[in-house]
Amino acid sequence: MPKPGAAGRRHVGAWHGGAALGHGTRTTGCLVALGALLLCGAVLRAADEHSQHVITIEKPRLFWTTPIAVKFQLAQLSNAELLLVERDGEDRKYIPVYSAILSRPGLPTERRLEAIEVLIAFTSSDAATVLLAAIQAAGDEENTDGVLNELGHMLLGRTPEELLVHLEAFEALPVENEHPVVRRIGYAGQIVAGRDLDAIWEQAEEAEHLTAVLGSLSMIRTAERRVALYPRIKPLLAGASDENLQGAAIEALAHVPGHDAEIFRTLAAFVGRGLQVGPAVRALSRMDRARWPADRIGGLAESIVAFVRGTPPDQRAQPHVVDAVQLGNDLAGRLSADRGTALRKTLRTLGATVILLRTVRHEMRYEKKYFAVQAGRPVQIILDNVDVMPHNVVVVKPGTMEAVGIAAETMQPERGNDRPFIPAMDEVLFASRLVQPNERDRVSFAAPEKPGDYPYVCTYPGHWRVMYGVMVVVEDLDAWLADPVAPADPLGNTRTVVRNWTLDDLAPHLASPGSVRRFDVGKRVFTEAGCVTCHKMRGQGGQVGPELTDVFERLKGDRRAVLREILEPSAVVNEPYQVSLIETIDGEQLFGLITARDEKTITLVTNPQNPVPFQLPIELIEQEAKSKNSLMPVGALSTFTQEEILDLLAYLESAGHASHKLYRP
Repeated sequence: MPKPGAAGRRHVGAWHGGAALGHGTRTTGCLVALGALLLCGAVLRAADEHSQHVITIEKPRLFWTTPIAVKFQLAQLSNAELLLVERDGEDRKYIPVYSAILSRPGLPTERRLEAIEVLIAFTSSDAATVLLAAIQAAGDEENTDGVLNELGHMLLGRTPEELLVHLEAFEALPVENEHPVVRRIGYAGQIVAGRDLDAIWEQAEEAEHLTAVLGSLSMIRTAERRVALYPRIKPLLAGASDENLQGAAIEALAHVPGHDAEIFRTLAAFVGRGLQVGPAVRALSRMDRARWPADRIGGLAESIVAFVRGTPPDQRAQPHVVDAVQLGNDLAGRLSADRGTALRKTLRTLGATVILLRTVRHEMRYEKKYFAVQAGRPVQIILDNVDVMPHNVVVVKPGTMEAVGIAAETMQPERGNDRPFIPAMDEVLFASRLVQPNERDRVSFAAPEKPGDYPYVCTYPGHWRVMYGVMVVVEDLDAWLADPVAPADPLGNTRTVVRNWTLDDLAPHLASPGSVRRFDVGKRVFTEAGCVTCHKMRGQGGQVGPELTDVFERLKGDRRAVLREILEPSAVVNEPYQVSLIETIDGEQLFGLITARDEKTITLVTNPQNPVPFQLPIELIEQEAKSKNSLMPVGALSTFTQEEILDLLAYLESAGHASHKLYRP
């Protein structure tokens, strides 16, 4: 997945922000990224309302001296600037540009595929050669796990015959590069290419790389080769030289087919003995439920109960314990109704009802749309933020989510407050801190005594309209679980997924608008998709992103370019709209748009919905990172039909004028 590069003294992470500056999930979304202008190769001049100056981003001009000098210049460019660099698929001097596109984190797959084709022609080689070079280059850089995994899957998807030609290169990878992902790719390539497994094992054992071999199993598509490693994994389960290696062997079992009953018994035995419970539970959870032997489910469930009971109460919210409780509940669903109900009740009585609430990467939504708890009982929500922007979770009284969300949008965060954008209102019941990407926070409380539907929501400005769910408080949780009823949507949204649209799906319908388009439908979709939250049309709407009244004029009437920015929002991001994460020397973390910078201070806007800038002395900044991703999530139009999407494009093309020719019979 995309990871932005460092933009300060050193990289610490980044907030998901960018050109679109809009918000959405499968039911909502923002429209046109300002970066669409960059796709046209135009000079971008963005008026900054706060600093009263004009920012100009021009097409980068490189000094074509030596490849090393060109590589250095390319490294200084943002993703948006890199894609603007002049390139010619028939001139070899552009090899460094295509190489950078292939190995740079955060760029779309289609750009990488384009680069691969050109580099193959330049080097008179094959895809595997090009990908191996890119993997070696990316492995020497920081924060490249995501792109390495992507390139690794591209490479390992080639045929064994193709990979066998490069066997020596795969053998060299783990030796020449210390990056864990590169090492896994090296061993996976050897395995897929058909190298003798004894030789691979001997190489890894001598280099103390067995953990990398075990980790490579998840990358290997050929089931036969994974099965062949099973006899070598088994001895590590009982006599591994260290716990990390044993844990890696345990987790590798989840990727070995054909020995389901034996593997299940092995993993269940670890849980029963209270040893390596975390890796064993993760492996069991990854196994296909159909692979669980029915006669062993009850025993494992009882082992999980014993493990949780033996864990001190103040440690029962640790991730591996939470995962164990979740597995126990999953096992309960495979037991008889009476036994399953008793098991769930026992797990609940051992401590707080623990709800693991994960975010969904790039989609600005929670993984769970709703969950149930029992009235008056202790609850702990663990917010696991795997997204690339910060989120919180705030539980509010029934029917008050909109009021709380609107109030949050007007707030300016106070310095030193790790719970910003949470209004001081009676309607707010419980709240987490603002959780950074790849971090967790826990919120513990007693559930309300009064049953009802209590919304939970992210109150970061603009998020509340799309990122929410419902905590259902019930009198009898067992009865509800036996016959669960989905709660009503807090905002009355009843839309469902139509299709995860791609540009290829819709492109054939763009040359002509077809039948007379519907102004009222396009305007409605513009509102329902949440575009109006962040963009103005004819002066009405949000002020986070650029006004869209003249978007078709700016893009020279190119419907395809507009649609691409909707469906591929992170393809290009305009730097003035990239959001920064700043950590001060006293540990405070600030998120926002940098609107001005001089030798002594930066000017920062921390609430894009209420853009009041403040100045921060540069001497107080410990770390700074800037996102290269769009704030607009993927799948923004997936709940709309093809005709509705065409009506939306017509609404933009008409600049919001109902009298436009698109609406005439």
